[in-house]
Amino acid sequence: MKKILAISLALVVMFSLFACSGKTTSDQPSTAPTESTAPESTAPESTAPESAAPDESAAPTEEASSNGYWSGPDWIIDPPPPHGDAGWYTDDVDWFARDPYKIAFLYGQAFALTDMEGESFEAWSKRVNFEYAEFDGNQDNELFLNNMEVCASQGWQGMILQPDATIGMRVAEMANELGVAWMPGVTPMMDEDGNLMQPMVTLGTKYQADLANNWLIDNYKTYWGDIELEGPTLGYMCLTIASNPILKVVYDYSNSGIEEAYPGVNVFEGDCINFGISADAGYQVVSATMAAHPEIEHWFITSALEDYAQGAAQAAVSLNVEDKVLICSNGANILIPMFEQNAVGNSWVAGIYYAQDIFCEPLVCGIIAMLDGRATPESLYPEWKAPGAKYANILCDTRVITKDTYQEYLDYIDNYINGNFKNQ
Repeated sequence: MKKILAISLALVVMFSLFACSGKTTSDQPSTAPTESTAPESTAPESTAPESAAPDESAAPTEEASSNGYWSGPDWIIDPPPPHGDAGWYTDDVDWFARDPYKIAFLYGQAFALTDMEGESFEAWSKRVNFEYAEFDGNQDNELFLNNMEVCASQGWQGMILQPDATIGMRVAEMANELGVAWMPGVTPMMDEDGNLMQPMVTLGTKYQADLANNWLIDNYKTYWGDIELEGPTLGYMCLTIASNPILKVVYDYSNSGIEEAYPGVNVFEGDCINFGISADAGYQVVSATMAAHPEIEHWFITSALEDYAQGAAQAAVSLNVEDKVLICSNGANILIPMFEQNAVGNSWVAGIYYAQDIFCEPLVCGIIAMLDGRATPESLYPEWKAPGAKYANILCDTRVITKDTYQEYLDYIDNYINGNFKNQ
């Protein structure tokens, strides 16, 4: 079992300034309710992810906080804890015995991830009875903060908040000042000492780095044949935006992990900061690096964002080295349709995947538990609290999937959401 670190691999989100706007381009948040229909039943069986025993000897990096949440000890519980009553989709709550709450999703920039999150939140609104809307900050931090104030003034009782990481602490403070029930999306809300300011769902920085690297190390012979790799002829890139502190942690863990496995490996800079978040960014960085280093015989590539992996695969094709490149992305939402259409190439063959419905469950159910008065931020998810921590840090179930295994995981998700409920 690989040891894992429970802190979020937050995707980079950027923001903009004007009045509240949702998927439509209105000046103010829409207060129109979404239609809600009650599903039959609730209560999932426990499906928490398998996890490793705590690694209490892990040494924090320079970014680590005193409580270890940033990159220090790993507090994941083995065996995983069962779901409690508050903050989960259980049949102990009659979700439709009350009027619908009003819960909004505020994000700093619309891109593929926010679209998928929004679809999941809207699906959950029909399961647990709340009106739903989402509002785009258009890459402006001041607009994001203004959106929060306008939404609160218009009666939105709960908020899922996903700002740029640089204003996370201010957003958390403002949410508390506004008196709304809230949960962070993929952006971690931490104070100046690195302590969580609210419960959150995380993907695990070291966990994600280890998942990708270990998959490449364990499986490359399936794609390249029975060869033994040597560090001096192996090239490695972790594609990321290193200016984001959390993505920088992933980058550092990825590089150190591969250097430990292959002494003398050629680790190349994979920072896409100059190109933004897009497939083209991955293409620009990877194609330039590969073209400059024809001496490299094989390439391992991981990516903190899935878009970069798509661009890396395109670069491998354009340089005619696809059979010498193996890519494992963080994310597989682009990859799964390629599997389904039999359109995947020879390089980008694996991705770390988590289902949005599983990630979003404790966010919406936690907010409702707070609005119901059944829980406080401090009392939510006690089984996921590190010793001495004020707030819980839930590790989302993630898997490395390939063309041969993705359907099995999709079936598991379908069973989790639609099949594992009492009374169904």
